[in-house]
Amino acid sequence: GRTFQAEEFLRGDPVALVGWTLASELQTRLQSHGKPLIGASILINGVNYRIIGSFRMEKGMSWRYASAALIPWHTAERFHIGASTTTSGIQLQ
Repeated sequence: GRTFQAEEFLRGDPVALVGWTLASELQTRLQSHGKPLIGASILINGVNYRIIGSFRMEKGMSWRYASAALIPWHTAERFHIGASTTTSGIQLQ
C-alpha cells in the first residue's frame, strides 16, 4: 500500500489507511473471495472509502489504533463534520 497523496488530501477523496489488526481481518475475508486488500472498499459512517494501505504503530505506541481507519482531514470535513467546524483534534470509533 501507500500513504495519502497530496491531491487526495486536498480534494477530500474518500481514501483510507487501515490499522494492522483491521487490515489482517479484512485481508482474510477478501482473500477467500480472491480479492486484494488494496483497492477494496470499507464503509465508514455511510461513506464508501477505498483502502490504499495499512499501517503499524511503532513499538510502545497505543494499540487502540490497531483496528482504526485513518482518513485525510479534508475528507472528514467533506463527509463527516463540515468545513466550517473548528476542531483541534478528532478520534472516531
